[in-house]
Parts: sequence; structure tokens; C-alpha cells
Amino acid sequence: MQTKEFTNSWCYKVLKEQILVLETLLIHLYHTTDRSSSQPHLDDLLIEFKARALTGQPPTALKHLIDDVHRPLVARLEHLQVLVLLTLMRLNSHSSAGHVMNEKTPTLKKLDSLFESRLGDFPSHGPLVLGWAVVRCGQVHADYISRLGDVALGSNVFAYILQLLDDLEPQETSNQLSVQVIYHLIARVLQLFDESALDDSATLTGIICQLVKHESVANLVIQRGGADSIYRYILTAINTFPLNFYSSLSMLTSLARSSKQAAIHVVRLLVDVPTFTEYLDTNSQTNLQFIRENQVELLEARPLFGSMQLPSGCVGEIHGSEGLPSVQWRHPFNAWDLLACELATVCSQPYLMADSKVQERIMANTNLMAATFKHAPISGPPAEIIHDSLYRILLGLASLETPPLDTIASCLDLAASLSVFTPATVVENLSTGFFPFLLNLANDLFRPSEAEIEKSLLGQILYSTECTQSRYPVLISTMKLIYSTLHSSQHSNSQQIVRQRLLPVAVYMIRTVLPSHLNWRYRDVVERDIIGEMCIELIHVVLNTACTNRKDSLSEACVRTLLHTNSSHSILDMISFGTEVLDLVILEQYSLQVASCMTKKGKPSAVYKLTLCLSVLKRLLMLAQDTKETTSLESCLSTQGNASQCHIARIISSYTYHRHHTRLAVISTQLLNVIAQESRMSLLSSFGEDAHSIRSGFLRRLALRSEDPQFKVVLIELLTTCVAHQPGLLELFLSGKAMQATSLLDITQEMISVNKQFTHLCPGHLLLAAFNFVLALWTSGRQRVTQQLSDNKAFWEAVVSPLTKMLGPMGTTSDTHPLKAKLYCNVLQLLAYQLYQRDSSLNEFHSALENVTQSQWQEICTFLHKELKAISNPPDESTLPADKAMRYSSAVHLLDSYRMFISTMWLAESSLFKQETRLSVMNQVLDTLSHTLSGELTPVDQRLASMLSSLYFELLTQWSSHFTDWASSYHKLAQALHASTNDGADIHILPPTLVGILASLQLICSQKLQAKSSIDSTLDSTQTILSCVCNLIPACNMKLSSLSSIPSTDTPSLLLSSPPKEVPCADALPLQQLRVVLLSCLFELIEKLPESLWISKLHESFVIQSLFTTVAHCVKTQTDLMYVESCVSLFTKLSFRLSTSKLIAQPLSEHLTLAATVLYPSASISGSGGDIDLGGRKSDHSWHKILSQITDIYSLLLNNLAHSFVVEAACYVSVHSERILSLSETLTVSIQSENLLELKSYMHLIGCLSKHQPQWMSESGRGRVRRLLAASCYVSQDCVALLNRPRAIQLMLFKESKQNNSQKPHFIDISQTRQRILELLAESCTIMKSFTPDLFLLLHDVTFDVMSFEPLVVYGFTSPALESLTPPSFGTLISMMTICISLLTKSERSPSRCQVSDDEVDSIKTRLLYVLEVTLYLTLSQVLLYLRSSLLDAKETNLLKREVASELNACILGIQRYYRKLSPASPSQRGATTLNTTASTPTLRSQSSSKSPRARSMHSPGFTASIAEHGLYKFADQFVRSVLK
Repeated sequence: MQTKEFTNSWCYKVLKEQILVLETLLIHLYHTTDRSSSQPHLDDLLIEFKARALTGQPPTALKHLIDDVHRPLVARLEHLQVLVLLTLMRLNSHSSAGHVMNEKTPTLKKLDSLFESRLGDFPSHGPLVLGWAVVRCGQVHADYISRLGDVALGSNVFAYILQLLDDLEPQETSNQLSVQVIYHLIARVLQLFDESALDDSATLTGIICQLVKHESVANLVIQRGGADSIYRYILTAINTFPLNFYSSLSMLTSLARSSKQAAIHVVRLLVDVPTFTEYLDTNSQTNLQFIRENQVELLEARPLFGSMQLPSGCVGEIHGSEGLPSVQWRHPFNAWDLLACELATVCSQPYLMADSKVQERIMANTNLMAATFKHAPISGPPAEIIHDSLYRILLGLASLETPPLDTIASCLDLAASLSVFTPATVVENLSTGFFPFLLNLANDLFRPSEAEIEKSLLGQILYSTECTQSRYPVLISTMKLIYSTLHSSQHSNSQQIVRQRLLPVAVYMIRTVLPSHLNWRYRDVVERDIIGEMCIELIHVVLNTACTNRKDSLSEACVRTLLHTNSSHSILDMISFGTEVLDLVILEQYSLQVASCMTKKGKPSAVYKLTLCLSVLKRLLMLAQDTKETTSLESCLSTQGNASQCHIARIISSYTYHRHHTRLAVISTQLLNVIAQESRMSLLSSFGEDAHSIRSGFLRRLALRSEDPQFKVVLIELLTTCVAHQPGLLELFLSGKAMQATSLLDITQEMISVNKQFTHLCPGHLLLAAFNFVLALWTSGRQRVTQQLSDNKAFWEAVVSPLTKMLGPMGTTSDTHPLKAKLYCNVLQLLAYQLYQRDSSLNEFHSALENVTQSQWQEICTFLHKELKAISNPPDESTLPADKAMRYSSAVHLLDSYRMFISTMWLAESSLFKQETRLSVMNQVLDTLSHTLSGELTPVDQRLASMLSSLYFELLTQWSSHFTDWASSYHKLAQALHASTNDGADIHILPPTLVGILASLQLICSQKLQAKSSIDSTLDSTQTILSCVCNLIPACNMKLSSLSSIPSTDTPSLLLSSPPKEVPCADALPLQQLRVVLLSCLFELIEKLPESLWISKLHESFVIQSLFTTVAHCVKTQTDLMYVESCVSLFTKLSFRLSTSKLIAQPLSEHLTLAATVLYPSASISGSGGDIDLGGRKSDHSWHKILSQITDIYSLLLNNLAHSFVVEAACYVSVHSERILSLSETLTVSIQSENLLELKSYMHLIGCLSKHQPQWMSESGRGRVRRLLAASCYVSQDCVALLNRPRAIQLMLFKESKQNNSQKPHFIDISQTRQRILELLAESCTIMKSFTPDLFLLLHDVTFDVMSFEPLVVYGFTSPALESLTPPSFGTLISMMTICISLLTKSERSPSRCQVSDDEVDSIKTRLLYVLEVTLYLTLSQVLLYLRSSLLDAKETNLLKREVASELNACILGIQRYYRKLSPASPSQRGATTLNTTASTPTLRSQSSSKSPRARSMHSPGFTASIAEHGLYKFADQFVRSVLK
């Protein structure tokens, strides 16, 4: 018995078939070239259609079955018949000779009589009669044409055509041709007949609006220009602007929406409107003078709008004698100025916003701007006025008691168009008052479920107006705006700002709108579907748009909201209605002529919406962080559905059988794959009793040859995931049978057989998925399954076959193909697993390997290395967390499989690689390692570099007996090591990678390069290695310093300025091991290289300073004894030589003075005495030995350097009281924050007094001032010493914390203490600058009394040491500049490594730059003071020039490196501070054009423009070349 559903379905199919036939006929007739048969076809079809369905009624056979649901299909059938007949009339084929249907055609009389006898009183006959009148116009008598026109107009032909255009779907090809047919009809009508005779201009305007909104028609109209009647109709409306306001704007709006070219054309049309039309009574009668009967002249100029006015003498034509006459002034104007002034007028008079007519004009205005500005934004004053007025109008309309929803929506559409070019400006303006915002900003923004959101104007309109009126245009426009803004800002510099600003409104939409929109009332249910779909689209674009910053607050906020609120339940509800409901909805939507995605009303397709929900859920599960707590989404996934009591996984699996939409089946299977991998649930238990039917269906579709390969791919990927995460489901599939008793393994073997590979039966991506599945079975250790596969003779042939097949012409080694690389990856891993088993019974396996020749192996390895260099992270993985990005990275998988195969290859019975192939492989490994280390390193790159270095060391160890080209490998290893240091410009710390490289170098150097000839031949490479090692040692110590500066959790909270942070010990241990290896390598390099080479490199790279800094810390904390022993052994070796004694003397006095007191038991600051140190630990014999070795080093240096190592110091003299002296003297003993702040205040007071030196000296006496000056100098020296020894600061903080019972090492946050010391240093530098002679006077004033100034620094070049009585010297000033440059370099590190905020970094850099400039000024002034005075003899003067020139050149080079990092191309340009140099920077009067060789050698080369534009630094460079030459 037929049910109603069956009847409706049958009627739908019959009507759909008839529609498809007519659409096919329409396409054929439109494109046919044989026009001679048009008349017979027209005659026959006209009679046929008239007899059947050209009456607006359904076909007779279906008349009793047609329901209201099928009425749209019947109307579509009628429209197609009319369009077919109009196509046969050939309205687009006219020429000067007339239409193709002329008087010679015998059927014309029959057609004339048929049309004259009237087809019937049905609206569908109107377009036919009108079209026939166009065809016969000019060929018959005018009375006949007039009668036909009356018949057409009497049937409301234009209203029928407008309805026909409204019902068209622009996506279909037949509908595009339908628009072309109607266009030619209307164009011929406007060309042949007068507009006034058509009687219905409003409907005709609506038809033109519907026509020109199609891109094909719009381009044709613009291309024809004035020759097109529709174009002339639009120009006529523009010429009557602004009187004809609404009709002209509506046509222009439709035209601009069609395409970018049309929008640009509309902008040009309105820029220069030739006439200004208004009502005649707008002008005063006394200001008009009639020239002729219909022409008037303006006597006096009259303002119009803005700055525009009608000039005197302007002539206008009067139109419309009846009613209200209008005048058309012949004065061109810019219509955009008028439209912008209208918006500005509304802003200046807010009471106008309540007027409904004003609201209509605003809506028409903004609709036109939204359509044009999206593609062609205007510039100049109109654009500024529009930008200014839009947001004020929007806020004003939204604040009305009854907000006009449509007008507000049009304003939001305009804002969406503006956001294409200025997204940040639009979002910033709307975020102030209109968009919701977060109230509790102090809380964590990444937990939006706990944050309160103020609804603002948008929420008030939604709940007070839109919900009351049951329509939601403002909400829909807002979501479109957010969607457009996120898309447009994706590749702009303002992406982070835009996403941060949109965070509250996005969370509001997800948390509030998405769960509750189904409970609202609606006038049109379509709006409910649109709101739901746009919420899902909004989530989709947020989760899938990549952000330049990995810390994307918007995506994290959306993920947390969906995971921890009931918003995810709404998504699951949209998914869980099932396939039966989906089929009914699709049937209903097809009957309503709904397209695949969107209809003309914007109603979404059920399949599209479902696919979008599945994609969002898949992406959400991929981005969810692994947490121990169960989220709301996981709870919902694990529970049964409310309606059908069916698990959500079973519902998702049912969508895989929807064959009409392949994308739905694919995305459903992909979602099951993600659920199986990311969610903590069992799919087998979720499927329940349907598990066996699901398995049978999947296996059946997998075995079918006609199945979509893409679906097979995702299905096999699901099975691959089940191997590791869903073992129960996998066992179900392995035990099942498909058709003809075929199991999953049989299907897989048949799929990857040799004769099917790379064919339509098994394309490359399907073969890759099958190999992934087989490899997963091998790695999971399923011996029964793998043995079953291995027993098949054809299996290993199929596995090895891709190795040789992909080396053909389509896959040469010069091309990098990711698919081929992944296939190689899986094949090599399978071979590696089988080689590791050492199963000699598998003769087929070994014979398959032997079929691959050596040349093919070399090509394979070459291709893999090229592919490894080319592979980068996919765009859709850029927002994944670091651990998941590592998991999904294809580069890591490729290298891992390659390493596995190479490492296990020697287990084969016969060697696969010969010596030539081995050399090629090792060279390729080194080349790939150098390429990986050359760029900016991501976590994936770091992993790749570590794997490559370990692989090379393993190969070097295994193949050492057959390897001969050691020198070449040594050179390449040196290049790889050089690539890791990047020539010292930007050093990356990669402990596992560097350990592998250095281990390989030591292996070659110690075993193979012992002869003198070998050393000489590799001298250049050895120097490169020395340079890299010297650059790596300070970098490694700096990295350890940054790690150890983070406080531990057991540190008392009173000592911390911020909450403690935990650092895993695994981060510090590899670095500690690395620096021991570096010292061992450096010790061996010193033995092999000449002294002149390594001494200069140690000095240039600051290796000694870095070593002493870290040794001091290790000694004070008694940690890392092995490293301290290595350092002390190196220092002892250097102390025996006179040339190196000077190299280590300065850092030794800086770093190990206080460290020795820590090691000495009686020097405990805590005062406990005995053998108890600061941490309460007993000092063991090893540390005492270190103390003895340090004492020996001091003895050796004193014997070698004599008085140069010991510099006498002046006593600290107090100026005001003993307190200042006490604080200054105890600065290196106690650095409590209170004492530092007090001393800073004293220094600041002294700095203020130093501005009035004569008075101050007369009141206090020169001796006292000198004592305070000396104290400030010592304070600056101690500050430099402290800043240069962060471990000493940490040790003092340990002493003051009095933690004597803990057995664990402590880590104190010294950032604030160092900042206070830096501030104190800045104050003391200011005092010193006040007491130094003016540099300008020293240079240019010959009569300047240099004897009135005493030097602030003594003659010496030793850096300051803690607790030293040495007075400040030139070494102190040089150390100031050195530490400033070092700290500036540290402050420019990446944000992820920085331990302080951006504001603190900027403050530190400002002080450092100030201290750097002041110190440089002090150095130059003091040098000139010494040179002009008689304090030094000739020899000492030359020594002073030489030493200062050398040190200044080194500092200038450091400054140059710092500013090079601040260049725009550098990624470290964050918060760069601009140096402010005074206008009175001194310059040299004259410079000698000829320089001595010595002066030229001291001049720093490569002086960049970024430094040259700072006067003081430029002067210092000139000073070195001219004064110190």
C-alpha cells in the first residue's frame, strides 16, 4: 500500500525528471548554432506546452497527487517552458537586416495568428507575448505590436518576470542561461519601446536589480556601455540623483554586488555625476531667472552640502510639468560626498535617527557602500567622514528605544566590508560599546567559562528587540562581520590584536547564542538554521585560521568554552539526529529547490551544516590539551543520546553510508578516527550491537572496486588508529569476513598487489594508507597477523616494488614529492623491522631486497634527503601544541624511518650498501644536518637535528673499519658545527645535536688525525671548529644561567618577587653534559693549534669571562664538580704561559675572589664558622681541592704579571655620614633590597648636588666631595661587578635567606635585584659624568685648564672584582660597556625564553642604553684628560691609546651586532629602544686623509648605518681613528 511519503517521493522524482529534461533542452537550444529551425520548434513547442502545462497548473497525470510541498517544482516547470520558448525566439540575434525570423518564413503567419488569438489569460503567457512583440517589431504594422503589448501588460508581465528571477538559483548552469534570456528580452524591450509606455517603472527597476546582480549580466552591461539599453536606463537614474534616490541606489547596489569589476565601475560612476536633480521649489523664486520655457538660470550661488555649492549662472532644465516639477542642474558633483554628508548630518543631529524615513535612507546608503567598499574602497575626505560617522550612527541607532534592526544590520554589513582592508580599526571601534566585553579581566582569559561577559548593546538588542520581534538581522550581520574580520586579518600584521579584541564577542556567541538559539521564536524558521550554521562557521574559522603567535588566546578560549560548557552539546545535538531524519530533510529541501550549500534566502543545506559540525568536532578534539580531568564534551560523548538512545559514535558511523554526498562519509570517518585517537572511550562498546554490521559494511566497501578511493583512504586510516588506540575494534575487523569470505588481510594484500599499485584501483594516497596500516600491525607486535602476511609470496614483492617504481620518469630524484617520501618512509620502516628479526627462513624477503641495485639505493637516499630538506610543517598543523605538532610532522617520521633502516641494514646476510653508497649516505646526512641547522629552529627542527647527528655518529662507528675519507668528513662536520652556531650571530643551543657532532669530531681527531701532515691539511677546519666551540661555550652558559635563575618551589616566598616556577631537571642536565664535552674538545684543540690562533679567538669570544662566571657560580653553590674541575684544569694550563696569563687575570679577579671565600670554611657569611657552608652542607675534600687549585692559579698569575695584576685602591671616604660609606662598603657583602633602595636614594641626592659643584664644594669642602665622588665611583664599580656576576648575587641572597637546613640546591630569582643594581649604577654614572671635563672643551679649547680636574679613573685596564680595593680604572668603564652590551643582547631574546615582561625589558634596555652612552662619554673624556695632562710618559701614552682603541673597537663591534639584530629583517625586533643623542655631540675638527697602518687596523670594519646615525658612537669611531691612532 502506498503511503503519503512514498507518493510524495514518487511525485518529486517525476517532476524532477521533467525539470532536468527542460533544463537540458534549454542549454542545448541556447548554445546551438543552427538558428533556421527556431520557428518550427517554436511552433511545435508552443502548442505542446500550451496543451500541457503552460497554464500554471500541474500535469494532468499528477494533478490529484500534487501537494503544497511540490508547488515550487510545478512553478519551476512552468518557468522553464517559458524560458525555452523565449530562447527559440532568438532575442539575442538581431542585426541591421532584421531578426532571423523574417517575412520569408512560412510559419510566421501561423505564429502571428496564434499569438493574436491570445494564448490564454495566464501570467505565464505575458513574457511570450512580449517576446513575440519584440521579434515582430519593425516587420508588421504598429497596431499589431500595440495589441501584443497591451496583452502583455494586461497580464502583469513584469511582475511575472520579477517572480521568475526571484525563484532562480544562481549556482546552476541552466539558471545562468535563464538570466541571459531574460536579460536579452528586457534589453530589447527598453531599446524598442519608450519607458513611459511600460507603465510599471518600479517593477522594471526591480527586474534590472535582479539581472545586474549576476556577474555575467553585469560584465556584459559594463562591456557594452552606452550601447546597452539597460546601462542607459541606469545612467538615466544616476542623472536624476539625488532626486531619484532609492531606485538609483538599489540598481547600483545590485550591480556592485555582482563582481569586483562592477564595484569599481560603480565607484567611478558616482565620483563624477554630470547633473544635480532636485525639486524646483527647493530654490527661491527670486534666485531663479527663466531663460526659456523649460530652462532656468541660478542668479546667486546656493550651498548644497558640505563644501559643494551651485555657482551663479548655473543652468538647469525643468522636468515634470504636472505635480511637483524638478530641475536638473548642469553641474557635475561627487555623489560620494553627498552620501558621506548625509551620514555626517545624521551624526550631528541625533534626533533624526528616530525618523523612519531617515533610517530608510541610511539603510540604502550603507547597502551601497557595503557592496562597493568590499572591493573598491574610496579615499579622501568622503572615506574619513564615512569611517567617522558609521560607528556613531550605529551606536545611536542601537541606543534607541526601538532599534531599527534592518538599518543596524546594514551598518554592520558596511563595517564588514570595511574590515576587509582595516580589520583592526573596525574591531576597535565596535568593541567600545557595541560588542560584549569581559568584566573580570584580572582572571585568566583562557578560562572563559569562569569569566563574566557584559552583553553591551548587542546583547540588549538581541534579547529586548530581536527576540521580541522574532527576527534576528542584527545578530546575523554581527556574525558575518566577525567571520569576515577573522578571514581578512589572517595574513595581516594586526591578526593578534583583532583576535584578542574579538575574544569576548566570540565567547559570547559560542557560550550564549549557540546553546539557546533553538529555544527562540522565529517568524521564518530559515533564520534559525542560518544562526546555527553561522555559529558553527564562526567556530570553524576560529579553530582553523592560523595565527602567527602560537599563544592564540582566541582559539584557546573557544576550545575551553566548548570543552567545559554545554555549547558542545549543541554541536552534538546537530549531529545526533541520524540518517533517517537527514534523508527527510534533504527531500524537503530539494522539493523547495534548495541548492547544495545556500539558497537565495540563505537557508543552509542539511548536509553542509552536518559536515561543518563534524569538521568542528574533529578540530576541537585535535586541539584539546591532554588533561586528567574529564571535560563536558568527553562526558557527552560517552553518554547515550536523549532521543534515540543511540550512542553518538553509532550515529556518526551511520553517516558513512550516505553515498549521495561523499564528503559527508569521508568527514564522518575522519571524525571517528580522531575520536578513536584523542578521546578516552571505546568505539567497540559505543557501537554496541551494530558493531558487526558496521564491520561488514566497512569491509564490503573496502573490497569494492567501484568505491571512492578517498573513502577507502580514511577508512584504512581509522583501522590504523585502532591498532594502537582501539585494539578491541581492530580484533573485530580482523576476525570478520566480507563478501566471498574475504578477510581484512586478504583485502589489504589484494589492494597493494604489484599490478594495482599507482593505478585507478590503488592510487598513491590509497597505497600510502595501506602501508601505514601494515606498518602499524608490525610496530604493535601482532605476530600472528604479521606472520600471516609474511607467508604470502607476493607480499614482500609488493612492499619493495614502490622503491623502484617511483624512480621512473614521473618520479625523478630532482622532484620532491611528499606522497612519494611518505611511501618511502613506510617501506623503509617495514624493511627495518623485518631486518631486525634476523629471520633467515624468509628467502623471498632477502631476494626482494637484492633486486634493488646500488644505483637505485643511491637515488632513493638522494631523493629522501632532498625531500627532508623541502618538507615543512603543514599549515593546518601550525596551531597545534608542540607535542602534537611533533607527532603529526611528516619530516620526523621520514627521518625516523630512514634512520631505522640504515641502522638495521648491517644485520642483513649480505651487505646492501657498498662503500661508494655508504660515502654518499654519510655525506647526505651531513648536508641535511647543516641545512636543518641553518634556519630558525622549531621543535621539529631540533628533533631532526638531534636524530641526524646521532645517526651520523652511529654510522661512523659501524663503518669505521671500511671508511677512508676522514679528512673530507672532518671538513663537513666542521661545516655542520659552524652551521649550528651561525657564525656567532645567533647561536642555538641543541645539546643532543652538538654532543653527536662533537663526539664524531673527537672520534676522528683522536683516532685518525694524529700525524703532523693531517693536522696541517685540516688546519682551516680545525680553526672553524675552534671558533664554533668558543661561540658555543658562552651560549651554553647563558642558557644554563637563564634556567637556574628560575626559583625552585621550596624557596621561601618572602624572598621572591613573583610566584615560583618549576623547571624540570631534564632541561639543565643535557646542557651541563654539553659544556663538559665542549671543554674537553677545547682542551684538545689547544694542543693541536698554534698559540697565536686560539689566544685571539678566546679573547674575541669572551670564553674566559663566561667560564669564570659559571665556575664562580658552581663553586659558590658547590654544584657540577666535573665542570669545575675541567675549567680549573684549563685555567692552570693557561696560567703557565705569559701570553695567556694576561687573558685570564682579569676574569679571575672578577669572578673567583668571592667564590674562594665561600669555599674557605671561615669565610661563611652566615657566621656559623666551622666547615658549614651557606646551604648547611659539609664541605668535602673535592671542593677544598678546587680551592687549592684556584690559589695556585693566583700564584702563577702573580709571578707572571707582577705589579700589573695588583692595583692599589683608595680608601672609601664618606661625604655626609658613615652610613653612606657603610652601605657602599657592604654592597658586595649584603644586597638586601632595603639597603639597595636606600643607597640608590643617597646616590640620587648626590647626583642632584653634583649639578651645583661650586656651591657644594664651598659648603662641604673639596675633600668631602672627593670622598663622596670616590664612594660613588666605587659603587659604580661594585654594581658592574655584581651585574657581571649573577651567581654572586644569588649567593648573597642565599646568605641573607638563612636557609641552612635544605639539602637541595636553591634557585633565587635575581631579576629585581639586578634591576635595582642597574638603577644604582645609572645614578652613580650620572655623578661621574658631572665631575668629568666637557669633551667639547677638551677637544677644541686650547686654554682649557685640565689641571683643575682630577681623573676619575686610574691608569689600568683590569675589570672590577668583588670586595676589591682597586679604584675604578679604564677597565671599569670598559666593563660597564661590555656588561651593557651583554645585557642588551640578552634582552633581545625570543619572548618564549624571556623571564620578565615586555615593559620590564623595555625599562631595562632604556637604562642600559643610558649607562652605555654615559660610560662611553666618560671613557672618551678621561682618555683626553690623560692625553692632555702630563700624568703619563710617552710609553704609557702609547699603551693607553693602544689598549683603549682595542677595547673601544671591541665594544663598537658589540654594539654593531646588537643593532644588527634590531634590523627589520631580524625576528628579535621586539620593543626596540631608540637612542637619543644630544644635539651637541662633539665632532672632530679635521681628520687626516692618510692613516697609518696601525690606525687602519684598529678601525672597526663594516660600520653600519644604524650605528652611524647615532652621533656619540660615530664620534667614538672617529675618535679611535683620529685621536688614538
